[in-house]
Amino acid sequence: MGVATYALFCLWLAVASWKRPGTSLAAVLCMYGLEQWAQASHPFFVQHPAFTNFLVGGILVIAIGLRIVRTGTLFEDYPRHAGLILALFAYALVSTQWSPRVDISLNAWMKFWPYVITFIVLAPLAIRDLADLRNLFLTLLFVGSLIATLLLFFAKWETRHVVLGYGLHGNPLAVAQLAGMVGLTAIVADQLSSVRLWALVKWAILAVCVILVVRSGSRGQLLSLLFAVGLSWALTRRVLSIRSILITGFACVFLGEILKLALGTYWVYEADSTESRWDEQAMRRDVLDRLHQAGILLTHWLKDPATMLLGLGNSASFDPRIIGFYPHITVLEILGEEGLVGFALLLLILYRSVRSAVTSLRITQRGSAERACVAILVSMLTFTFILSCKEGSLLATPDMFMFAIILGKMELYLRRAEQDELPEIETPEEEQAHSPLSHGLLGHAQ
Repeated sequence: MGVATYALFCLWLAVASWKRPGTSLAAVLCMYGLEQWAQASHPFFVQHPAFTNFLVGGILVIAIGLRIVRTGTLFEDYPRHAGLILALFAYALVSTQWSPRVDISLNAWMKFWPYVITFIVLAPLAIRDLADLRNLFLTLLFVGSLIATLLLFFAKWETRHVVLGYGLHGNPLAVAQLAGMVGLTAIVADQLSSVRLWALVKWAILAVCVILVVRSGSRGQLLSLLFAVGLSWALTRRVLSIRSILITGFACVFLGEILKLALGTYWVYEADSTESRWDEQAMRRDVLDRLHQAGILLTHWLKDPATMLLGLGNSASFDPRIIGFYPHITVLEILGEEGLVGFALLLLILYRSVRSAVTSLRITQRGSAERACVAILVSMLTFTFILSCKEGSLLATPDMFMFAIILGKMELYLRRAEQDELPEIETPEEEQAHSPLSHGLLGHAQ
């Protein structure tokens, strides 16, 4: 069953990407969860761990090629802060040359460069307009929720890990991140599609996602998910209306009960320990430990004015004389390793991302599919940024920068549409019914 479902997921994603290239990004977002389901289903995928990565990469590249053939364009409406992001990563690569252990820094780049290229160079090219974004989110909801359900109920678990072939353990943080992205999308699913069933199904999907995050013992993902869900909800509803207040109250009670059930069922303990992942003392200790690691990095950074300006060099944290590992807090890692130069680039990226979010939300209307798409995108950027501040590094969390680029592209698309007063474009469902979209810009990608 495991191999068959894996094959069906891959086939679905490939066909959907062929029809609408923007949906290929759903394959990228589902990649880590799909990979662990495959490795838990058959030893072949453990023996060939890069198989799913190459498959997803192939789907993405073909989809981008199809977009070029069908539209003849690729880099139109590319946001300015995409250049800032590329400049940050380019500077990080150059900075390895003055890292205290150049060999360690280059080894880190050898490990992560395929993900950097996939997420910040290729993936944003698959999204052209809000129609692509809508198709992406609907595909993510369908495929991602099924993968989450299979992992929760049909995979074998030990403590907080999915058991893979040969007794290996999967990455619980990757599983929880997939569940988080699906969950924050599900909360506004009824505004993405005219199918009324979503109004009920979204609560079941959200429940599965919350339980899966708790099952994986991923504390940061749980808090980030709850915050991102609340953000998506607030950005798409008229929060002061009586109806919205009642539904918001129901949502809070529902999430509270699901969280209570999940924690009662999956009070995850560390291996060979009587201490739970959810103990307040354990969580406080882990937070202080990561702040301590970041403090060690910054202590080395402060020793010399040159390193304060230029940084210690990317991946310098892995030097055993500094930490021997990454400090988990991306913002402070960039300050220490890329110095004030890299930190200034990061601040500019965050500033332009916030400005893109504000502009896009101003142009779109509450209750519309366009606002739902923008709200999900803003929430995903927020979700990944929060995670980068507790378990991230510049090379290991490129998805945050990918969402920033796509958000910038959507801002340019919306501004152009507002200025040109583009005619309404129909969604696939509305094309069949020959009825216009009630709120403006979203539609079927040509």
